[in-house]
Amino acid sequence: MDLKQFIAEVERKLKINLSGYREDQVRRRFALFMKRYGISDYSELLDKVLHDPKIQKDFIDRLTINVSEFFRNPDKWEYLKRTLIPELIKESGKLKAWSAGCSVGCEPYTLALIMKVDFPHVPVTIIATDIDDGALARAREGRYFKREMVNVKGEYLKYFTKISDEEWVISPEIKRMVTFRKHNLITDPPIDKGFDLVMCRNVVIYFEREHKQKVWEKLASALRVGGYLFVGGSEIIFGTAKMGLKLHKPGFYKKIEEKV
Repeated sequence: MDLKQFIAEVERKLKINLSGYREDQVRRRFALFMKRYGISDYSELLDKVLHDPKIQKDFIDRLTINVSEFFRNPDKWEYLKRTLIPELIKESGKLKAWSAGCSVGCEPYTLALIMKVDFPHVPVTIIATDIDDGALARAREGRYFKREMVNVKGEYLKYFTKISDEEWVISPEIKRMVTFRKHNLITDPPIDKGFDLVMCRNVVIYFEREHKQKVWEKLASALRVGGYLFVGGSEIIFGTAKMGLKLHKPGFYKKIEEKV
């Protein structure tokens, strides 16, 4: 069994679509996983993944990119808070946001904290999605490690309870501000339209080129005209005019017109 056959079987039997991920990334992750469990080839790997619940869970967890922290790249969040959110709520009087590929929830909860502390009277809807059930379960639990909390300071800290030297839990008040759903960025349609803000940071970089463009188009289509797409600092979107987007500044693209 070769890599493509293995990926096809994983999709057929586990309903996990890996076709959009870069082959070098997937191959490297599989190699590390196989070495960890002493697995010699893809046939053995498939058998273990299908019939050993522990290995299956670990396999799914390691496939997805779940590196995250609150206020990642603080200067970007500061610009969002000081400049873009006031602009967006001035236009609509509310904020509707989608965190796509939200991992364990740091990104949507960061936005929720900003809205709670800095814009307490503004109606807000935050929907957060990911393909990984394990990441979504942890996001809903709202428990975070010290390394994920390094940028949480000041007023925002009061919405966390320290439960050990290494762990914190976010308040129910903030949890209630975010709705988590399972969603595949490559195969599923946008979860809704008319978003003021769509956040998808350091997720699409792991996709093959052809899928990258389709995902960017999908995310752009979910924005209202005047809304912003918030991406990773090193991510560059090509063909923005076809999507109705315009580069605002590194990390932010503005929807300037609707495209069919």
